[in-house]
Amino acid sequence: MTAPRVRRQQRSRRNVGTPSSRRALGFEALEHRTLLTLQVTSVTPTLVVNNAFNYIDVTFNEAIDPTTFTPAEVTITGPSGAVEVNSIALVGGNTYQANFSSLSVRGDYATSIGPGITDTSGNPMSAPVRHHAGIRAGQRHLHE
Repeated sequence: MTAPRVRRQQRSRRNVGTPSSRRALGFEALEHRTLLTLQVTSVTPTLVVNNAFNYIDVTFNEAIDPTTFTPAEVTITGPSGAVEVNSIALVGGNTYQANFSSLSVRGDYATSIGPGITDTSGNPMSAPVRHHAGIRAGQRHLHE
């Protein structure tokens, strides 16, 4: 499921014509521009059962400047402490993969992404995105 795109409306006044024609017409034209805020729309996986994992996929709501999405923009902390992110790779579209050494210790992992990542126009994320994932033991279902 993709998160909805958040839009900010910005209204700016733009003068049209000469000062005398504006007075004669009695209006100023309003220009509407829609600005998108760079956001992370998904981070996967969120839960790993009886297995290890060595990456997270991060999807943005718009194209980013790939030179700004570096391993330093991703922090991961788990039951054994900080996890070093080794590389960032484009998966496709607006989805990137942060790669790290395999994690197999069961427990919760907290991730923070950004805020130094920018879109292709140089607009930064408004705040870092926090995400939680976990490695859990499989559950047994008893059938009677």
